[in-house]
Amino acid sequence: MTRLPMLLQVLSHSREFCTHATAADWSALIQHARAAGLLATVYQQLAAEQLLSQVPLQVQKHLLSGQHYADKQKHSLVTELLTLESVFTHAPYPCVLLKGAAYRCAGFGYARGRLFSDVDLLVPQQYLDDASRRLAAFGYVDGEMNDYDRAYYLRWSHQLPPKYNLRTGASLDLHHHIYPVVSAERLKIQPFFELSIALEGSILRTPPPSLMFVHACVHLFYQEESHKLQKDLIDLWMLFMELQSGQANLLQMAQQIGAEKAVSYGLLMLERIFAIELTAETKSWLAVQAGHPRLVIWLLETLLQPEHKWHSLAYLGWFLRGHLLKMGPATLTYHLIAKSWFQFKHKKRLAKTQQQRDLDDRPADAPAQKK
Repeated sequence: MTRLPMLLQVLSHSREFCTHATAADWSALIQHARAAGLLATVYQQLAAEQLLSQVPLQVQKHLLSGQHYADKQKHSLVTELLTLESVFTHAPYPCVLLKGAAYRCAGFGYARGRLFSDVDLLVPQQYLDDASRRLAAFGYVDGEMNDYDRAYYLRWSHQLPPKYNLRTGASLDLHHHIYPVVSAERLKIQPFFELSIALEGSILRTPPPSLMFVHACVHLFYQEESHKLQKDLIDLWMLFMELQSGQANLLQMAQQIGAEKAVSYGLLMLERIFAIELTAETKSWLAVQAGHPRLVIWLLETLLQPEHKWHSLAYLGWFLRGHLLKMGPATLTYHLIAKSWFQFKHKKRLAKTQQQRDLDDRPADAPAQKK
């Protein structure tokens, strides 16, 4: 790839950036990092490489402010996890934390700077009703949602509609899978329950790092959204650096889940962007994986360059590819038609309601409106 976005440049070539950065570069870095919610991540990376002394004092203040906010989130997370401990005490099934909450609880160094918007919790599908009742008893309620979107979650998605803690305002996503059940990918979820590691003295569990990496690959390469690609790539890189069990174990986990394509895309992108070292075994494994790595890599690299002349085409391609992977052609066609029809009826209903309100608010002496 010819040109990396600034945040990826800083994280992948930190020492080089700090040595040559101008005042304009530092200013742009702060703007990009703040917009992406990565101020604390940059702070943690520069601190880990002992480069903070090369960072201008004013820039350090901004980065440290981002770290203070991440620390504040940690306290909020602890409060939420303590609540979940009470919710699921004596639950007869595994409760597995995913994504940001799992990274924090696993003690990953880079997670100290990672921001998150909600807590993701995975339970076996047959216990979803029990988990929902337990959460409701502790003040977790479903957010506002129209009937079609609610039906979409319950029928096709890998999670229930998002829940909110009435006391703390925290958001929780209750998962029964890591990918929509309607997808033709047929990923296996059982290893997440069988191999998850119990937190000391807790009912909650976390996947082993290799499974976290597999999940991050699925989340990145089987999605249709593109506004958090940099953050997702950084997650992937940091998770790879945390792996202690070796690449052979990672490849085995990918096969157990059935996510070989997603993991192969992830490894190839990390090699291109962050120059990770792949073993001979991993390279041989990558050589025989199916899929369309050239297309996926082109789409992702183009999306990372907003000024690229084909950026709009890449955006459309990524969006359509992600939706087709999640639903397949038939389900996606039905979904688009049904969603459009529901939105049309909703707008029509709102227009009628507003028209009646306008009539009710008209002064009594106002001239009659022409029909």
